[in-house]
Amino acid sequence: MATIVTRSGKGSPLTNTEVDANFNNLNTDKLELSGGAMTGAITTNSTVDGRNVSTDGTKLDTISTNADVTGTANVTAAGALMDSEVTNLAQVKAFDNSDYATSAQGTKADTAHGWGNHASAGYTTAAAAESSALALAIALG
Repeated sequence: MATIVTRSGKGSPLTNTEVDANFNNLNTDKLELSGGAMTGAITTNSTVDGRNVSTDGTKLDTISTNADVTGTANVTAAGALMDSEVTNLAQVKAFDNSDYATSAQGTKADTAHGWGNHASAGYTTAAAAESSALALAIALG
C-alpha cells in the first residue's frame, strides 16, 4: 500500500510534488472495478452479497473433493438404498400411496386394537356362526 504524506504527519504544508505523489499513489493502489485482482487473505466482519462468509466457508470446507451425493457411501450414510440394493425396484418405483391405509385409517385401527382382545369380548366368530346356523337348521328340520 502506498504511503500518503499528510500535513499533520509532516508538520508543515505539503509541496506540490508531495501532493502529486499522493494522487499518483492513490491511483496506483486502487482496485479496478473490472479485471482487478486481489492477493492475500480477504477478511470481513460483515457479509458479502448477503452471505455470512464464515458460516458458508465452513460448510464449503467440509465438502469432500469431487463429492458425489449419489455415491454408495453417501447414500448409505443417509440411510437410503441404492437402486442396485432393491430386488423389487419396479414395484418400489410404482408405489401408489392410495393402495395403503392413510395415517387417519391407521389411527382408527390403533384405536380399535386398543379396545382389547376382541375374541374374549363375546363377539361372534366364524366358527360360532357356523355352529349356530347348523343348530338352527337341525331345529327347523
